[in-house]
Amino acid sequence: MKARHLLRILFFLILFSIRIPYSLHAEIINRVVAIVDDDVITLFELNQMIRNVTGNTPEDIRAKDEEQFFETRENVLNLMIDDRIAQKKVKELGIMVSQGQIDAEIENIKKNNRMTHEDLLNGLKREGLTYEVFRENLKKDLERQGLINAEVKSKILIREEQIKEYYDQHYDEFKNDEQIHLAGIFLIEKDSTTDENMQTLMEKSQMIINELDTGKDFGELAKRYSDGPGAEEGGDLGTILTAQLDEDLRHIIRGLSEGEVSQPIQRGNGIQIFKLLKRMGGETRSFDEIKDSIYDRLYRDEINKRYLTWIKDLRESTYMKIIL
Repeated sequence: MKARHLLRILFFLILFSIRIPYSLHAEIINRVVAIVDDDVITLFELNQMIRNVTGNTPEDIRAKDEEQFFETRENVLNLMIDDRIAQKKVKELGIMVSQGQIDAEIENIKKNNRMTHEDLLNGLKREGLTYEVFRENLKKDLERQGLINAEVKSKILIREEQIKEYYDQHYDEFKNDEQIHLAGIFLIEKDSTTDENMQTLMEKSQMIINELDTGKDFGELAKRYSDGPGAEEGGDLGTILTAQLDEDLRHIIRGLSEGEVSQPIQRGNGIQIFKLLKRMGGETRSFDEIKDSIYDRLYRDEINKRYLTWIKDLRESTYMKIIL
């Protein structure tokens, strides 16, 4: 749980830093918690950032796990300090990112990931991000690249051998979304108070498998025996994305060839038998098709690695005081 929180913190604050405006209303709950040169971070800003990053209020986190609360607060504050240091340097160096550069970066992301603008908006919605925040995140990302280019003398070089090695090691990640057309027979347990009923269902499911082995039609058997959806249509469940299935069922379906029937599966309050009618998509994109996207990923990884090293060195020449 702690590792997951820290990764989420790093993801949003290092890759997608969000600056929270300073509240002008002086309150005790809005005291200064850190000084960074001539800038300050307030308790209000810190608490707001904790909510943005974790999705929970500081009070909720503390109520569940006080040790986790202090660890989260310390990590968020330190990364906010890093952001203030970086933003000061951005101003000093006169690094500017135009709206046109942000637009071009968005188009590049959509192209490399074969996304429409609607796909992008839906993905942001699932992540709990608005389009405006996404654009601000990209602006910070481009500013960080400018910082590294200005401050680090050695150029970042990503060789094609590195790209190919990454492609080979992450082959399965580059598959197109797979769709499957399924049919199913569902035997529902009518009385869950005894083991006998489930045993009866298992025997019935095996009888169905035996009938299928003799050449009986799956659709006809579904109409006769199934208690589940699509029974009147011969058990036809339509086309769905493989990714929408739970992990156990996804593993079972992955092992089926087109036209093949699964063994009876005991799930919840019944037995399921599936037939894979058709498998569509799921092909792995070619290296030539995906190499630009991999290059961008490796380049960003190197930028972030150098950024963290650079920030660590810059901290040593920055006046900081933490008042928690």
